Amino acid sequence: MDLVGPIRPASRKNRWILTVTEVYTKWVEAVPLKKATGDAVAAFIKENIICSFGIPKVILYDNGTPFINHHVGSLLDEYAVDYRTSSAYYPQGNGQAEATNKTLIRILSKLLDERGGTWADHLPIALWAYRTSKRKSNRASPFSLVYGAETVLPAELSVPSARMVLAMENSAEGRKADLEALEERRTTAALAHDKYWESVACYYNKGVVLRVFEVGELVWKATTVVMRDMKTPKFTPRWEGPYEVISAFASGYYHLARVEDGFKTGAVNAKYVKKFCP
Repeated sequence: MDLVGPIRPASRKNRWILTVTEVYTKWVEAVPLKKATGDAVAAFIKENIICSFGIPKVILYDNGTPFINHHVGSLLDEYAVDYRTSSAYYPQGNGQAEATNKTLIRILSKLLDERGGTWADHLPIALWAYRTSKRKSNRASPFSLVYGAETVLPAELSVPSARMVLAMENSAEGRKADLEALEERRTTAALAHDKYWESVACYYNKGVVLRVFEVGELVWKATTVVMRDMKTPKFTPRWEGPYEVISAFASGYYHLARVEDGFKTGAVNAKYVKKFCP
């Protein structure tokens, strides 16, 4: 789950888009928001996820205050949803959300160029375009994996396709067959998804030098301006510390505690940590 914004210009006073993507089907839910607040995020989770699709096992989001607050925490605890955070200032840690956001923005930009108007008006159309397009990772459209059949496209209304003709002639039996094949289709998509990301990880890892630190080890941590990729004056310190590694995760994230005062960080990607040398 992620937020896009603040977006300028605002659209009907909305400055944010809140999005969530299901991992395997790639189904996306998104709503425009006037303010990125905890109660707005909690309402979205309840209405657009829980009440529409059931209780999820896990929700991943970043460390932003719209997600880390009493409203969201209480709701997820009430429904026993496991929630996890990605590394602060490292969007790639929530890569699926970032990829979804980029695609939605690209679709919205094209719609605005072609039709004008405001982005909030076109968001439902952008979502429909996303949901009905095949995703590269699982080679299926989100719509087909959720509902068991492809949606009817506008072009098929003026010139009925063979699929539509057959569906009209034998709609009940055809729909039953679609639903019976749905589980197999989802399994195939899940396997394709895993295989795709294995190949991506293999390609990426060829050029990666892993940084591995042990619990109790002293390290430097990149400064906030570096982690946020902000412009800084020359000779501005890029590292601070020392910090002690207090927990390490196989995914390459660390929790750190500043030696000077014991201040604890959130999850920090290994990219922003290096061995401490006095």
